[in-house]
Formats: sequence, C-alpha cells, structure tokens
Amino acid sequence: EVVGVLGGERGGEIASSSAEGDVTGEERVGGLVGRNDFEIASSSAEGNVTGEQEVGGLVGRSIGKIASSSAAGDITGDVQVGGLVGNNRGKIESSAAAGDVTGDLSVGGLVGEGLVEIRNSHYNIDAVEINGERMVTIGGLFEEQYQDWEESGRSLDVGDYDSLTESDGRVELSDVQAVRDALGFIQDPSIDWRLVADIDLTEASPELYLPSLAGAFDGNGHTITVDIDLPAVSQVGAIGYNESGGPITDLTAEGDVTGGEFYVGGLVGWNFGSIESSAAEIDVTGDTSVGGLVGVNSGEIASAAAEGGVTGEDFVGGLVGNNFGGEIASSAAVGDVTGDSQVGGLVGGNQAEVASSFATGAVDGDSA
Repeated sequence: EVVGVLGGERGGEIASSSAEGDVTGEERVGGLVGRNDFEIASSSAEGNVTGEQEVGGLVGRSIGKIASSSAAGDITGDVQVGGLVGNNRGKIESSAAAGDVTGDLSVGGLVGEGLVEIRNSHYNIDAVEINGERMVTIGGLFEEQYQDWEESGRSLDVGDYDSLTESDGRVELSDVQAVRDALGFIQDPSIDWRLVADIDLTEASPELYLPSLAGAFDGNGHTITVDIDLPAVSQVGAIGYNESGGPITDLTAEGDVTGGEFYVGGLVGWNFGSIESSAAEIDVTGDTSVGGLVGVNSGEIASAAAEGGVTGEDFVGGLVGNNFGGEIASSAAVGDVTGDSQVGGLVGGNQAEVASSFATGAVDGDSA
C-alpha cells in the first residue's frame, strides 16, 4: 500500500503543488505522495498523516529529490516516521517540517531515517515534539536560529553567530553554544570544523550531539563528552551520520550513547567518510549495527580505538557493528561486547577489509 493525497507513487515531477487534508494508510504514507522517485519542488502538504512504516508529512519514502518544499501536520507511525519524509534515500534541499512526530523506531523531526544529501533543510527543535519531547535529530535547529533561517528566506550566514569563529578556513567550536549554532551549518559540505577546547554536552537539554556532518572535522586533540538517550532514533553517536565530504581526525568522544534500532556508535552512527586517529571511550547501547566507535562503516577507519562496553542484538562489535563496504586498518577495541547474532570483539559483521587491527575485550553472543 502506497498512499498520498496526490497519489501513492508518482512517475514524474511534481512542482508548485499543495495538498490539504488528513491521510491514513499502512506503508509508504505521505501527506503529498506515498513514494517519490523523481522530483518534488516548491510544494507543500498540510494535514495529519497516520501509517505504520515509512510515514512522512510530505512523502513516505523518497529516493528522488525534494526541493523548497514543506509539510505541516502531526505524523504518527511505527517505523521510519518523519516530519517531512519517513525514509529518505534521495536528496532534500531548502525544505522544512513543522509537525509533531510520534513513532516507535527511526523517528525524526525532518526525516525518520535519512541518508544521501540533506542540505539546508530543518525543523524547529523547540516547537516540534517527537514522542512528546524535544529532541535533536537530523535537521533540527533551536528556536532563534530556526526563525533566522525562515526570516532570511531559508538561508543562514556563519558570520552572524558570535559563537562560531572562522580561522584558517575552518569554523572553530569552543563551547556548548557553538555546537548549538553549528546545527545550522553541519549540512554544508563546504564548511569544515575544528575543536579548540574540550566540550561537555552532558548538561545540555535536550540531548545535544551532531546528528549529521557533511564537511571535515578536526578534533585537534580535544574531547566531546555526550550523554545521549534516544531509543527511538536511528543513526546516533557523538556524530550521527558522517558523509564522505571530509575526514574526522584527532577527535575523542566520551560518555554514554543509547540509540534506536539501527546504526548506533560511540563516535559515529553511520560512517561514509573517513575517521583517522580518533577514539571513543563510551558505553554504547542499541539494537542492530552497534559499535563502540561506529555502528555501520561504509567508509574508512584508520588508527582508531574504542574503549567501553557495547550492547546490542545483531551486528554488534567492539569497534564497528557492521563493516559494510568499508575499510578498517591499524585500529583496536578493548571493551566488552554483548549481543545475540553477528557479535565480535572487533567487528560484528564484516563484508570488507580489516587489516592490522585487534580486540581484547570479552565477547558474549549466541551465534557468530
């Protein structure tokens, strides 16, 4: 079942269109269309959307492009539930969501589960409730910055924020306010980052981390401390989703991370880029694809380490939960690992190359 006001599955471009009214279905349910394979531009949906899997305010599942579009209305589902898109495997640009979201697994204010390119697209953390709470997920901005974005024609300038200073081609982060303001720019692959101090995010409310990262990140020998408890959110770590735009280098993450069903890591939830000379000293808890450093690695990891207990069900590893098309070299894990199937001291499931790496922690699982 694919359900939307303009039809379940559209075979072409949708432009300058709008939909009003409540929508109810089961799978791939959207306020505008259930599934988008092509392009949606300058369009909107307003109304409550209810379904089970892949449920979104505008589109249930998108593998095409969405640009300059929006959704407003409450979204309710079970798995992959988002204010704009339930399951995004395409591109989203300059778009917004403004409805409360309720779901069990893989929920988010903008997208329930989001991969590929999400650019300059947001929801208001202070106005949108996710499972009855304020949450930082992909695309979230705090109230003041969200209003800046809307009032400036959905654009932001780093230079307008005193907490974000530029030096030698990088934006420097020194405190909690800088991390809050960085949320408006981490989707931009042209912006690179540098830590210039250790930052403790454990007292931030709601739980604060970087849900996605498109540019390079130089930890500069510093540490980010997090306390993340988001059992309904996928792609969770000190950095939730790392694109291939630049390396994460010389960064340490400390604290505790609890995520939802998929892609939970101490440093990065899902890594498509590279991680070098970095570490996680974190206890990590999730369900599937759970790792002390990275939940799923589809990029490169070199000279990295993880120390801390890792607990999950399937694809659970002391360093990486699932090495899916990635490479691991000269890395180590020293924490204990507990899971059900595909459990390993270093890597839970491996479908790529691992070289010159080791693990020393105890492993407890039901199957290999």
